[in-house]
This record gives sequence, C-alpha cells and structure tokens, in this order.
Amino acid sequence: MGRRRSRSRGSGDRSIWIVLGVVLLLVTAPVGLGLDTSTEAFTSLSADRGSSLNVADDTGGIFGLDVAPSVAAGTTDRLVTITNNAGQPIDFTVAASTGTVPNSHATLQPNESLLVSVDVACSANTDTVSFTVEGTAGDRFSGRMTRSTTVDTSNCRREPASITSGGALAGGSNGKGTFSLQNTGTASLTIVAINFTDTNSSATTISSPGDLTSNRSLEYSDGAFSFGTKLDLTTNQTLASGETVEVTVDKFRKQGRSPNVDMTGKYVEFVLSLSSGEQVTVRVTFPP
Repeated sequence: MGRRRSRSRGSGDRSIWIVLGVVLLLVTAPVGLGLDTSTEAFTSLSADRGSSLNVADDTGGIFGLDVAPSVAAGTTDRLVTITNNAGQPIDFTVAASTGTVPNSHATLQPNESLLVSVDVACSANTDTVSFTVEGTAGDRFSGRMTRSTTVDTSNCRREPASITSGGALAGGSNGKGTFSLQNTGTASLTIVAINFTDTNSSATTISSPGDLTSNRSLEYSDGAFSFGTKLDLTTNQTLASGETVEVTVDKFRKQGRSPNVDMTGKYVEFVLSLSSGEQVTVRVTFPP
C-alpha cells in the first residue's frame, strides 16, 4: 500500500488571507461611514477606524468642491461651492490665505451645498488666493483640502482722481477765503501737499501762522508761503469717494504780507499732490 501524502498549509497560504483581510478592512471602513473616498485629493483624511487615504480630485467626492476659475479683487466674489456628498451631516470651515471670507462656517446636510465668497482688497496686490476646506463629522470623520484660484485685478484699475470745489466765499478786505473740496471719484484719495499756482487777483502769498485750515485738519507748518511753492501738509487729508472737506485760507496777501487782498469776484488755482503720485489742479472762483 502506497504511503498517503498530506499537505500542510504553509506561510504562503496564510499571507494570502492576511492580505485579503487588510484589503477588506480598508474597503469596508469608509463605506460604513457612507463615504466615497475613491476620487478626492485630500491634504489629510481620516476615518474612525484609523485609515488615512490620499486619493484623486473630483467634485463628486466627499467634499464636492466647485472652485471658481478666478475671483475679482475689490469686491466680494464667489470662491468655491461646497457640496456634502457624504451620507451624514458634515461641519465645514473655510479659511483663505488672502482676503476675508464672510460665510466661513456651516453645517451641511447630505446633498446640501454652500456658496462661499471671499473679499480680496485691491491693496492685497496678489495674483492668487489659496484656501483650505476642513470638514468633520463628529469623531467619525475629518478631512482637509487645500485649493487655490487666480485673482482678477481688472476691477482695481483706478480712474484718474477727481476733486472739485464749491461753496466759495470771500471775506472782503480781511483777505479771507473759504471753499469746499469734494472727492468726486470712485476711490478714496489722500492729499499730501498743496501749491497755489495762479490767480487773477493781486495776491501772491498766503500768510499768518496756520492760515490754511479745515474741518478735517488740512494744515501746514506755521508761516507764510508764496504762490508757486509746494507745501507739504502736516496732516495728510484722506477723502473717501463723495466726501467733502471745508477749507479756510486766512489770509490772501500781496508780497511783503501786506496789504490783504479782497478775493471777491476773483479766482485762485492750486495743485493738490496725492499719495498715489497723482496731481489734481483745482480752480476756486469767489462770487462777486
């Protein structure tokens, strides 16, 4: 009678079962959370069984991210639309590297979406904005995604500064003159210096200490100055779009600081230097 052979299971057979068990664990853990992790690129992703996954990007993944192709600087614009594609509520938080995110936090139910906006200032002077989307579902799931988009600065192209005068009034023989300046442009501006350049009167100087004043501290250092002399303001004057400042000049005088010049029916022209490097010429006509 031949000898009966028996086969024992070696270590190779056990390895196959171990590998299959690990694969089964990785597949079933996310499914138990109602999550599809097959098509999303996460900076970090973890589930309650301790799995950590790196997968490809897709708006149909757990975080459905529809990123705006660009955002407009100088206004509030759509940054990303988030859709909860999981089978349970997720608490989302969005943080941007640049700008302000007005609606940065929300809890989304399954299949619910959130439009997230960002306000990037023109002064940020950047071509891109990156942002992070974090989502948590209690202690069962957490994930983080980082994305970026371009910044459109065409809205930031400044139109030439515009300042107009009004409300002029001459003070007669005392040489005084009052008028208003209004920023009629769409952007704020800052006046840093003034230079009186022309007049059809006999005035050639503005004299007496601190004579150029306003309700907004439009002042220069004490002392007289002659027409044609650029004078830096001691306090720069910022005017928002549409804002008005009242100015008092005391006194208009001839060379030698005397006598005073009555500006009734006369005009005076001056150049305002702005912090942007622009210069704006303004003419004030005092009524007869």
